Amino acid sequence: MKSSGKYSTAESRWAGVGPYYAMFPVSFSDRVVKNYTKCGDGVLDPFAGRGTTLFSAVTNDRIAVGSEINPVGWVYGQAKLHPAVRIDVEDRIASIGKIAHQYKTEASKLPPFFKLCYSDDVLNFLVAARNQLNWRRNKADWTAMALILVDLHGKIDSAFSNQMRQTKSMSPDYSIEWWKANKMKPPKRQPVEFMMKKIAWRYAKGDLSIDGGSIYLGDSRQILKSLSEKNKLPHGAKLLLTSPPYYGITNY
Repeated sequence: MKSSGKYSTAESRWAGVGPYYAMFPVSFSDRVVKNYTKCGDGVLDPFAGRGTTLFSAVTNDRIAVGSEINPVGWVYGQAKLHPAVRIDVEDRIASIGKIAHQYKTEASKLPPFFKLCYSDDVLNFLVAARNQLNWRRNKADWTAMALILVDLHGKIDSAFSNQMRQTKSMSPDYSIEWWKANKMKPPKRQPVEFMMKKIAWRYAKGDLSIDGGSIYLGDSRQILKSLSEKNKLPHGAKLLLTSPPYYGITNY
């Protein structure tokens, strides 16, 4: 359970992982899951986003199955449902840091947005992570990628990037104009040191160990048919809780 204090348990430190559009408040999904299902019931979310519904279900002893078509949402959900242990994530981040300099040339060829958004050391690290992390198949890698993405954009004192509102992070031209007009430069960061501090906070209450949840990457129309054929919810879904993909909606 995630109660007994805002960040007092391992579950509570993972529940909100992943800034994402139209995301449920965790308290809302917890309340709905508890009110409309009992322990052992199946919960389905065909548009899972960052996996909030699924996480609420498994941390309240339900069975959760969902799908997400966006890789960013999927990797957040996968990391929360199946996170690697702390030492494996730290080792993976350290290994990326050791080879980041090898990606300097590749990073230098990126469009102007990236050079104004990130310092050279950070950009080299991010390009190395993009190339090296097998986030689809490896537990340590999908967990590391999710935690990198959490702070990819944000306030200049707490993220990898130049100052950027989350709602504007998908508009490169706007960001470039803003930075130039305000004479803003990307923060100097040592990426491995930065990530180690973030990991230390995330795992401060111990490694997260939960069971009973699955999130699949792909189109829900195909995924749901496959789930039915594989009998992933043998007793069906007691609850379908989702936030459908509405065009232009950025906040729940």
